[in-house]
Amino acid sequence: MRKKRGKAISILIAVEFSFAFLLAAYGLYLAFGVPTPPASALAATVSGAGAVPAASPAPASLPSPSARAAVVTPTPNPTPDPTPPPPATMIFTGDLMLDGSVRNIINKSGLDAVFPKEYRGPFQNANIAMVDLEMPISTRGTPVPDKEYTYRGDPSGIALLKDMGVDIVTVANNHTLDYGQTAFLDTLDLLTQNGIKYVGGGKDLNEAKQWVILQAGDKKVAFLAASRVIPTVDWYATKYQPGLFTTYDPTALDQQIALAKKEADYVVVFVHWGVEKNTAPENYQRDMAHGYIDAGADAVVACHPHVLQGFEYYKGKLIAYSLGNFIFTDAKKDTAALEITINGDGSLSAKLYPYEITNRSTAPMTDPAQLAALRAHLNDISFGAEIGEDFGITAK
Repeated sequence: MRKKRGKAISILIAVEFSFAFLLAAYGLYLAFGVPTPPASALAATVSGAGAVPAASPAPASLPSPSARAAVVTPTPNPTPDPTPPPPATMIFTGDLMLDGSVRNIINKSGLDAVFPKEYRGPFQNANIAMVDLEMPISTRGTPVPDKEYTYRGDPSGIALLKDMGVDIVTVANNHTLDYGQTAFLDTLDLLTQNGIKYVGGGKDLNEAKQWVILQAGDKKVAFLAASRVIPTVDWYATKYQPGLFTTYDPTALDQQIALAKKEADYVVVFVHWGVEKNTAPENYQRDMAHGYIDAGADAVVACHPHVLQGFEYYKGKLIAYSLGNFIFTDAKKDTAALEITINGDGSLSAKLYPYEITNRSTAPMTDPAQLAALRAHLNDISFGAEIGEDFGITAK
């Protein structure tokens, strides 16, 4: 009896040992891909303990070790292009007027006589060119009574603007209604027909105060214009009347600047103001310019005094207090075109192209002594801005 009981115990121990061995072998297979020993080998380990059923082989459907060991490497994000966008340029001038003695030269020698083609490169190469259109362009209307100077350009003059590459004009000044609303509306229509935008005036107040957005490279630039020189109140644009947007009270313009800034990368404000022939801006000009920048403007450009005034950097933003006349009835006068560049990093830089008017014809200033004198003069009348030897304008 004891022998049978001992033999049974031996068999149980052998079975337990074989199961333990099978589990260990299967674990090695899963972890390292070690093949499971054949059932005959397992049976041999317990041959002395009596017959033990052969173990079932590992399932044939188990994945191979190489498949289980495969690692998927994530694809790295593509490296962003470090190349910044190319710079974009905007160019501005003061008063452009094609009547009076200027018209006499045009009638005699053609449009090229007042601004020869070979000198228009900076305008044609710019992404955006903007001028102050100091006159209506029409064959209709009658001169405003009791006004000392009234101007009206012939519609053929639009060819000069187009060849210069002018993209946008400000009509907010003291001459665009010299021949009444009829000539003024003709001007707006003619500009539109020739693909030239306008700001600062319109067929009603809503249009007159509206900004225009133009593309400069990959940036959107909003342009606004207003005048603080209005001969009579009936020149004001109203809800029901064509006319001009004004800035005697800057509140409305400040509001428009803030709204435009929500839609554009940059805002440029073009203003008509100041005292004729004064090279120093009035206190109100500086106060308003600072206010425009506080409202969101990135640059303030202006004219009306018929002479160049100084430049200022306020909170890092450029103010050009007056660009003077560019094409006008002057026998002799210094002038300049202002170029503002949008750099690849988004910053703005500025420079001047010095020009001079000689007998109603505009050409680049080339005389070294004249250039040096102009640069010294502009530095004397500027505020926190310096004009370098290359006529770049930088903050002091």
